[in-house]
Amino acid sequence: MDGKWYLLSMSMTERRANNRLRDRLLMVLAGLIDSRSRLILAAACVLSGVGAVVSLLELRLDADTNSLIGDHRPFMKTYREYLDRYGDLEAIYVVVDAGERLDTQAARKAVDELTEALGGIPELRSVRGRITPEEQWRLALHAMPASRLDDLLQAGPALATLLKNDDVHALITNAKQELARSMAPHDQDIERRITSFANGVLLLETLTDTENEDGLTSERSTRYLTSVTGRMHFIEIMPDKNFDSLSVIDGALDGIRESIEMISNTNPEVRIGLTGKPVLQADELETSARDMTRATILALGVVSILFVLYFRELKRPLCAVLAFVVAFGWTYGAATLIVGRLNLLSMVFMLVLVGAGIDYGVHVLARWRESRALRTRSDSLRDIMRSAVTCNITGAATSAGVFFLALLTDFQGLRELGIIAGLGLIFCAISMTLVLPSLLILTERENSAMPCGDDRIGRNPTGSHAKFRDGAIVALSLASLIPAGLFAFRSLEFESNLLSLQSPDLDSVFWENALFEDDSSGSWFGAVIVDDLAGIPDVIDRARRHQEIGPIRSALDFVDVPDDQRTSALEAFLGLRSSERAIRSMQSDDVNHSVTEELRQCADSLGTILEFDARRIDPKTRLAIETLQRRLEDMALGDETLTAERLEHARKNARQHLSWMIEGADQSIRSVLPEAVRSRFSAEDGSYAVLMQPKENVWAPEEMGDFVAALREVSPDVTGVPITQHESIREMHQAFLMMAWGAIFVVAFALWLDFRSGRQTLACMATLGLAMVWTLGAMAIMDLSINLANFFAIPILIGLGADSAIHVVHRWRLITRGEEVGFGGTLKAVALTTGITGIGFGTLILAHHQGLRSLGWVMVLGSTSTLLAGTVVLPCGLRLTRGLKSEKKLAVES
Repeated sequence: MDGKWYLLSMSMTERRANNRLRDRLLMVLAGLIDSRSRLILAAACVLSGVGAVVSLLELRLDADTNSLIGDHRPFMKTYREYLDRYGDLEAIYVVVDAGERLDTQAARKAVDELTEALGGIPELRSVRGRITPEEQWRLALHAMPASRLDDLLQAGPALATLLKNDDVHALITNAKQELARSMAPHDQDIERRITSFANGVLLLETLTDTENEDGLTSERSTRYLTSVTGRMHFIEIMPDKNFDSLSVIDGALDGIRESIEMISNTNPEVRIGLTGKPVLQADELETSARDMTRATILALGVVSILFVLYFRELKRPLCAVLAFVVAFGWTYGAATLIVGRLNLLSMVFMLVLVGAGIDYGVHVLARWRESRALRTRSDSLRDIMRSAVTCNITGAATSAGVFFLALLTDFQGLRELGIIAGLGLIFCAISMTLVLPSLLILTERENSAMPCGDDRIGRNPTGSHAKFRDGAIVALSLASLIPAGLFAFRSLEFESNLLSLQSPDLDSVFWENALFEDDSSGSWFGAVIVDDLAGIPDVIDRARRHQEIGPIRSALDFVDVPDDQRTSALEAFLGLRSSERAIRSMQSDDVNHSVTEELRQCADSLGTILEFDARRIDPKTRLAIETLQRRLEDMALGDETLTAERLEHARKNARQHLSWMIEGADQSIRSVLPEAVRSRFSAEDGSYAVLMQPKENVWAPEEMGDFVAALREVSPDVTGVPITQHESIREMHQAFLMMAWGAIFVVAFALWLDFRSGRQTLACMATLGLAMVWTLGAMAIMDLSINLANFFAIPILIGLGADSAIHVVHRWRLITRGEEVGFGGTLKAVALTTGITGIGFGTLILAHHQGLRSLGWVMVLGSTSTLLAGTVVLPCGLRLTRGLKSEKKLAVES
């Protein structure tokens, strides 16, 4: 028994020693502030100013969503390598809807006009919506079947003649001579006769058959970028992007929308819209900024009224605001030196500090106001150091510790937010410990007392009625944990659909959904890189085995896999540019002289061939010859002038198209690919990309997961936005869970270090747990989800709840020691801080952005739960435990 009491007394001695050491340090600090307040204030302001200047000069804003993900992550390394090779492929898409009746003519007209209008916007690097006839002819030899290549090369001399000769009459004469040579009875060289026949037929087919799509004279139409259904027509735009500004593409976006409005007015029969990841992000930032501005103005008005009503003055609250501004400067300077940038996630640290950092000042002011009613200025300074500052230190340690847990996660954006927000909360606590008291000392005259109203009225109720009431409140609160917890566990979900967080009224959101309704693949794709074209078919074959994968696109949509035969054929085509390959032509003095007669003679020659070589000609070839013969006979009966003009037009087309084909034969596959798709399917290093699009709408998380899993079965090295977004959301989800569970240990440890009492630590933790369960249960009841816009509300609420409980328990300790008679201004200060936080964020419930609206609701529910748990349930619980402890002591003594 003696040993036990010895250990207990030693523990109590150590605890008192630790508390005395902390109190002595705070008293030293109080004396320093009292005597050197001007110096402290000057030093703090200088450091804040330096931090502000350094941040203005050096702090970089990084609005690139890819920067939110750590480059050390394997999937991100792969994606960065892909971007290095293929460039930025996150494009803006103008969507022209041809309508349910598929009015493609009107849609194409709108695309043509838009492409021309957009080409005049200087902020646009490229505007691609069409594949021109010239581009189609240049890749023809790389795409046509090998059999067609052989047919053309068999008539090589005829092709060379078309390139060299600009006389229609001479070309028809050449054709007639070649047909005659193919029938020469004395020529025993069958191959030569076949070649002559092929030359003659090719010349006649080229000059007379302009309707054949495979013919050299066919006027190919412009091809447009469309969805699989053919309804949606696209113009792919790559704008200049400035990631050093939140308005990454604002300049380009304004010009694009003006062009769309102009073309829409002249083309009312089609609907035109704008979407794509850059547009969605720009619209989201604009909506968020507008909502935040409105909410801030409203919150400032309401919070100012609360400050005036509580403090009944402006001077002291203004001192707290100035101290907060000083902490802001420190935070920006530290963010510049330690992190060096603000990303799209870490920018919310300002909201964190406004929501939590100002609370430290409220508690200091509340205690100062209460203390000044009874004490001198110097005594009041020492009093706030023992009470409010002590609580703020622990509160800042818990809140900052929760944010510092982000350093243990893999999500880079969250890690940077954790560093900056954690340091910011510590700086706020330091500023409210040094700067705010210095301001109070300098702005108030020394006197014995300053009345503060009835803050000290609030004695602890006693008697059986009060005990029954306290017990009932605690019992009902604990009983509510079961239904609230079960409901939250069963109904609360983590929403990872980013599109659902945006305002449904946004035009870009409408068109993104419209794309998925028309063609579920949308603008998402996973990419597999292969070293050459020969590797593409295997990837396509593996991809087609997965039902989650929809359209598969690659360079093979435009060209064929090159082999030795095609390579030889391309070299042969390049040789056609030599005049030595051409047929010896007979120049005509008059283009219109006997053209129809020459055509009739060519028709007769074909008839002779059909008659004498009937057994050697297969049915398919016979049908083709008979068709050509009838066409020649019909043209021979026509007007001489009109026929000559028609033949001349065909000759010019054939020569131009053949020239383009031979130019394409002399180019690499990448060079010959149409500009509209070149950068998507090929890289300058000679590699090629196979793009696999989803079959379902992958904005939904389950479909996204299935699609990514299928892509990885096709290739473990697959990359693309679906992979980076899926992995980043998954990592954020894991980080959220890790921080939530880690917060329990961080907060409990910080509380124990402060109180060195298991009972009081447990009281704070129970209060915090009660508030969080109520919050999550209320979210589930209101059908709210935890999402990427409101998840950081949880660490803010944990800090708010812990801070509130700490101040109440510290006040209780003063009450139990007889230093105070009631909770006085502490409960009011807790009510004010939770009210400020709830209102400051709660005005976001009026936002159009669904994510911000959910953040507003979570903060309102959380602040209300914290208020009830900290100012109602916790005092009741503390009074009950004191009563039980007293009864137990009396029982032991008796």
